[in-house]
Amino acid sequence: MTRLIFVRHGETAWNVELRFQGQRDTALSARGRVQAQQVAERLRHEPIRAVYSSDLSRAVDTARAIAAVHGLPVVPDAALRERNFGDWEGCTAAEVRARWPDGLQHWQRAPHEYTPPHGESLAAVAARVQAKIRDIVAAHPDATVVIVGHGGSIRAAVLTALNQPLSEWRSVRVDNASLTVLQFHPHGVEVVQLNDLSHLKT
Repeated sequence: MTRLIFVRHGETAWNVELRFQGQRDTALSARGRVQAQQVAERLRHEPIRAVYSSDLSRAVDTARAIAAVHGLPVVPDAALRERNFGDWEGCTAAEVRARWPDGLQHWQRAPHEYTPPHGESLAAVAARVQAKIRDIVAAHPDATVVIVGHGGSIRAAVLTALNQPLSEWRSVRVDNASLTVLQFHPHGVEVVQLNDLSHLKT
């Protein structure tokens, strides 16, 4: 059995401002750095063998806090990035609505059916995340591994594991600095924890 502990990166200023971050390389806020340390403390006694991360700095910096406790390196990988939101990145929903009113409405109603201009489809996100997870599970049989990612990449992992369609995207919630745990057995995948925030104090 391989146990994957997914961690969403700590908070950023754009999270607070409700801006589409996508693949923009935004940094952790002061609160986000505290959250990263709290996640690291929560995972201190886990038998972690490896720490993977999206290569965006908000994820890498969260992963480094966890890896440091275990004396491990962080393995960054672009396949674990957030969805590319294209021209929407850096915008609030109100700003998107002003420029792409039909697009925002479509995305809010059915995010799996709509791709922002110059952005990435949810199907493409799910495909790259699923392929990377398969590689990680194959490389670490019978081990516990941390993967630090984003709301989108972790949603994709959960839905794929449960064989749920991407139309269920909004049924999975993934908050900043949350833990989601999947266990991979020869007979299938179990969701053990989802969006666990019990370690956060602030």
